[in-house]
Amino acid sequence: MLKNVTKEDVDVLVELQEIEKGANRIRKVLDGVENEISIRKKKRRDAEIELKTLEAQLTEIRGQYKEFENEVKDRDIRLKKSEEYLKNVKTNTEYQTLLREIDDNRKRNSEAESQMIDFLDQIEKKEKEVSESQSRFNEIVETTDREIAEIENNTVSERKELEIITQKRNEVAINVKPRLLDRFNKILQQSAGIAIVPLTNTTCGGCFMNIPPQKFIEIQRGESLNFCPQCHRMVYYKKS
Repeated sequence: MLKNVTKEDVDVLVELQEIEKGANRIRKVLDGVENEISIRKKKRRDAEIELKTLEAQLTEIRGQYKEFENEVKDRDIRLKKSEEYLKNVKTNTEYQTLLREIDDNRKRNSEAESQMIDFLDQIEKKEKEVSESQSRFNEIVETTDREIAEIENNTVSERKELEIITQKRNEVAINVKPRLLDRFNKILQQSAGIAIVPLTNTTCGGCFMNIPPQKFIEIQRGESLNFCPQCHRMVYYKKS
């Protein structure tokens, strides 16, 4: 119970509640719109993530190919030096050791070149995947940008109306005692946007539960602001 609350105070709170109902109606529409926009943005993000993942995979494969390519080049240089040096070898032991080294480098180069061919196949395949993903991403960006713009354009009037309602609410709220407005706003947040409701006969207009007889008599007198013992909303007496 809140004492020293006049009928005029209650009337202003009821007016605020009606304004809030209008604002809630528009917010529900805009929330649905924001959800639609979020769905499209997520679709775009998913497509972008897919593209970046494929690009990273392509970069990694190209890097692996480059490593093998550099190793082959380095061994080719060593092979040429070894082959030149082979012409001037004087002992058989040194000659045989150098031949084994040359054969080993040639074998390793052959294995590396085979691996490089496999990498080239992977690169070609991944480049195709990246290209296809890029095309999908571009198409999704174009489509979602257009759809989001259309959605936003279709709700211009609702957004403008909400601005007007918000301004009106602020103007009306000035006439409410601070402690009363604070209580009203807290209940508003906790009770699905409905802070004050009429009491018709003995039924709460918020939770539709019957008010105890003694409580009903207090509310009927209108000497204070009362609360429903069930849903804890503000209640005021309204003749049926």
